[in-house]
Formats: sequence, C-alpha cells, structure tokens
Amino acid sequence: MVEFIRLQIRELMRKARDSYPFDPVVCLAIYFACVPLFHYSLLRMIQALARTRGTEALLWSSVVRCETVAQFLSVLFFGTNLPWWVNGIIVVLIGQGVFSLMM
Repeated sequence: MVEFIRLQIRELMRKARDSYPFDPVVCLAIYFACVPLFHYSLLRMIQALARTRGTEALLWSSVVRCETVAQFLSVLFFGTNLPWWVNGIIVVLIGQGVFSLMM
C-alpha cells in the first residue's frame, strides 16, 4: 500500500515536471525551509501583541506573510506554461496579504 502511494506521487511529480518546467521538489523545499521561521515569527508576533508593541507586531506579521507566500512567488516567477487561473489565484493571495498588512 505504501509503495503504491509512493509510486503515485512519483508519477504525479513526473507529470508536473513534464507539463510545467518547474520542479515540485523546489516548492516543497522552500515550504519546509520556511516552517521553522514561520513558527518563530508567529511566536514573536504573539509576544509583541501581548506586550502591546504595535510596530514590532507589524514587523513580525509581515515576516509571517512573506514566509507564507514564498513558495507561491517561486511558482509565479519560475513556473511557465501554467494556466491563467493559477497565476490569478497566486496574485489574489499576494494581494490579500499586502492589503491585510496595510489595514
């Protein structure tokens, strides 16, 4: 059963590499590299909010947002041949993050 799932994942990744010249492993590596920093900056943001330090909380919330959209930005910049709606979703997610930081 585990081998079947592993083969299915490999086949999906091969199809993604063939269809779009962007390696899904790169996206996963960026995602997993951001996880520890995401949790640390989330902790610091909560501590800043508890101490009512608004400027510091804003700084850490922008770090959290950058870590969240990092893998999407890599797909947006380096992925070619993607459907238009994928680029649209990525732009909307980034726009929502910028808008939430402004408010």
